Amino acid sequence: MKYSLLTVLVVGAFFAGAQGSFFYLDLPSSARINALGGYGVSQENQDLSLLFHNPALIDSVDKGTFSTWFNPFFADIRRMAGAYKATLPVVGAMSFGVVFMDYGTMTGADPAGQVTSEFHSREYLLQLAKSHASGPFTMGAGIKLAGSYLAGYGSTALLADVGGVYHVPEKDMTVGLVLKNFGVVISRYQTTLGRQVPLDVQIGTTFKPQFMPFRYSFTVFDVGRPLQPFYIGAESAPSLFTKVMRYVNVGGELILGEHLELQIGYNQRRRQELSLAGGAFGAGLSFGFLLKLKQLSINFSRSVYHAAGGTSFISLQGNFNHRKKIF
Repeated sequence: MKYSLLTVLVVGAFFAGAQGSFFYLDLPSSARINALGGYGVSQENQDLSLLFHNPALIDSVDKGTFSTWFNPFFADIRRMAGAYKATLPVVGAMSFGVVFMDYGTMTGADPAGQVTSEFHSREYLLQLAKSHASGPFTMGAGIKLAGSYLAGYGSTALLADVGGVYHVPEKDMTVGLVLKNFGVVISRYQTTLGRQVPLDVQIGTTFKPQFMPFRYSFTVFDVGRPLQPFYIGAESAPSLFTKVMRYVNVGGELILGEHLELQIGYNQRRRQELSLAGGAFGAGLSFGFLLKLKQLSINFSRSVYHAAGGTSFISLQGNFNHRKKIF
């Protein structure tokens, strides 16, 4: 791999803020959510990739649906995923998902700086989820196995997500709540090295005014998780509004008919933490579009992290039961 100084700084910021090897569990795992700012628990729109954000959101997804996405990350890091919703005997509809993150091949060195050998680093997530609707409420739960491997060392964790969605009667509005990543670390890189899991509580709402072609989403994330102040060394502390907005993700979707939607999002924390002295250079902003071709959906999104650039998502979703109707 070839790294520029800026890309190394950006990736380093993610590791520093995550406080553990499972930081990738905090990254968006949906092209739609990436376009809407990176967080979302209430955007029910028959999108199977949302199982990684709130398992209750997949109840509206038809059986036989598949979803896959590719996300080239910083410094030649690659992320990819796939998901499928099937019907199993006895248990009924179940959704399966896998996320794979590849850091590529790196060159190792000893404490004296002498090159030793090349090594690999990879991380993965396997998830099984189920949802159930009862009146205006939908509940969902997912169990997942997370793994992180670096140069022959590994760390694994068995985790779970529990979420719910409330459909406001007679309104195009949903409220979502999810408890993410609670569980146990099965193995660690070293017995003396703790590997924290990013436990998170998120709550949000999505609504569309009756006579407007726009859908709004607001998500509060990291509820109860203390943050290090980003204004260390600054002349003055930020306002209360700025502090609160560090926990709020804002997104919107412009609906241009049945086949096209434009998406936009804003993440205040990302903008503050990854801005430079000379400006933010668009950090915290994200955008994308959703194109529906009968039974095939294509979602592209891009989020800006830093002056070094951003990351893009491209996802495809279809249904094997309607493969003759894709086009």
